[in-house]
Amino acid sequence: MDHSERGGAGSIRSAIDGLSDTARTAHDEIGAVSESVRSAVREIAEAATPGLSRQETTALESALHEVTADMQRTLDTLDDEITGAVDTHVAELETLLRTDRTGGPAGGTAETAGPSAPPEDEPPPLPPLDDIPALKGTTEWAEAVVERYPRLTVDEVLAIYHYTTVDGVDEMNGHLRHPENTPEAARAAIQQRIDAAVSGLKKLPKVPGVTFRGTYIPEDILPDWRAGARVSDAAFYSSSTDAAVAEDFRLSRDGNVFVTITGATGVDVQALSHFGDEAEILFQPGTEWRVITAEWDERRTCWDLDVVEVTR
Repeated sequence: MDHSERGGAGSIRSAIDGLSDTARTAHDEIGAVSESVRSAVREIAEAATPGLSRQETTALESALHEVTADMQRTLDTLDDEITGAVDTHVAELETLLRTDRTGGPAGGTAETAGPSAPPEDEPPPLPPLDDIPALKGTTEWAEAVVERYPRLTVDEVLAIYHYTTVDGVDEMNGHLRHPENTPEAARAAIQQRIDAAVSGLKKLPKVPGVTFRGTYIPEDILPDWRAGARVSDAAFYSSSTDAAVAEDFRLSRDGNVFVTITGATGVDVQALSHFGDEAEILFQPGTEWRVITAEWDERRTCWDLDVVEVTR
């Protein structure tokens, strides 16, 4: 490791570790305060109740219970806000660290001989595919893709492509969210496509950074996406590097939510997509998010969410 790595990646990693330690310490301290409050309330109740009537005792216990509950909610909110803020900064630092590993500015001056190779543990990017003469989405096209990028199989290429079609996203995400609603005769084939897409995404390079998503979240689930909460979706999670694309999609689907994502494990599937102009970054099913803010946007009449991916 040279001096630039120690000064760049080493400093970033130290900052990440420091933030994580701070979050854990804050969580432990908040827990200790919470236990102290509960202990003090118990002592007050035990000291006060012997001289009170049953009615007065009941009223006191009820009041102390409300005080304890209010204090606990305040502490929980504080804990969530601290953890959420730390997660946001950690994700930003992880992005810088990944940039540093791939020859970006975080670790010092990059080599000038040409684009740097990806680190050994990171898959190479997809090569250009636009000149493949076969019709996109066909087996012939997928075979040509695999010739240029042999990390993938034909089934994986076709599964990712199928997901990006209108029918594919509804079919695959619908099955992931509600498999009981999928016709029994179709379940095995759909699950096979899902497994192939998941496998294929794991073989492609991750693209950390900020992306956008326009979507509809059912009204009974929307309260779960509150500031400080950790949430996930059983389905694949599509997003775009272009906010306008995400907003157009939201409007076309009567969506009630616009999400700004700070992600770490999304994959650029544009070259394999049915729609080649959506700048799509796709996340695996079940990816977990920390909601940083959740605010109603009166002008656009939708919820505006900021989320950061939870990676540990």
